[in-house]
Amino acid sequence: MRNYVKTRDGANAGNRYGSCGVLAIAAIKGMHYEDATAWTIKHKMFDKLVNGEVAGMDIMKGGGFATFRKLGAKNVTRWWAKSWKSKETPDAQILKHMTKQGIDELGYGRMKVETFAKKHPTGRHLLVTKDHALACIHGEIYHNGGKWNFVNQIVNFSVEF
Repeated sequence: MRNYVKTRDGANAGNRYGSCGVLAIAAIKGMHYEDATAWTIKHKMFDKLVNGEVAGMDIMKGGGFATFRKLGAKNVTRWWAKSWKSKETPDAQILKHMTKQGIDELGYGRMKVETFAKKHPTGRHLLVTKDHALACIHGEIYHNGGKWNFVNQIVNFSVEF
């Protein structure tokens, strides 16, 4: 796990106010912290602002996961437990209700962040867990400066870039 997101002046950008989503976007797209912050604010994907910086990302407020297409996102997966697969309701019918959120597919077999990274040795992914976001780039987790270890959290959504 590492964090290589930099500010425009070259300093390491830590998780200042709960800006994990901004830091994940910056890592995935190779952006400076300030540019990822400006993009997030422009697309209204924030919970609140503190000193002009994003304090909590609110993906649904900004138009859902479809907004990430503006950054080049290819696919959004909603991960559920294998036991949640319905025999009565086909995935297509479930997805019909999720298209407004920008979700492209359902994945069954929820997994930990660490497992996701091992199963995805190539590509760039934004991972959303309960109250957190991280980047997974070519199988490596780009953590964003918090004191906690999030590799054991369960991936709820993944956005492939």
